[in-house]
Amino acid sequence: MFSVIEFLEKMGRDAQLRHASLDEVAKALEVAGVEAPLCTAILAKDAAELQALLHQGPLYCIQSTGTDDEESEKRKRQAAGEEDEQEGRKGDKTKGTQHSPTITA
Repeated sequence: MFSVIEFLEKMGRDAQLRHASLDEVAKALEVAGVEAPLCTAILAKDAAELQALLHQGPLYCIQSTGTDDEESEKRKRQAAGEEDEQEGRKGDKTKGTQHSPTITA
């Protein structure tokens, strides 16, 4: 099994091997010592058969960047924080506008 994994890894790294003719790939498989049933699956480009021979199933992974709910909650919190800051600034301005008595001579 390791020889086929190493071969597939090599095939992934080597563009010439990846785009080689079937005869060239067959020779490379023979040199690598890959078993006949695995060679047949690779040459036929039969991923399902190769997975079955290797006792592997497809691997699925779900990737998420966050839900709309999380994003909208974040925006709401940011907006609320900005409103609080603006109200604080307004309050400062009104407090500083008190007039002191004017003394004329």
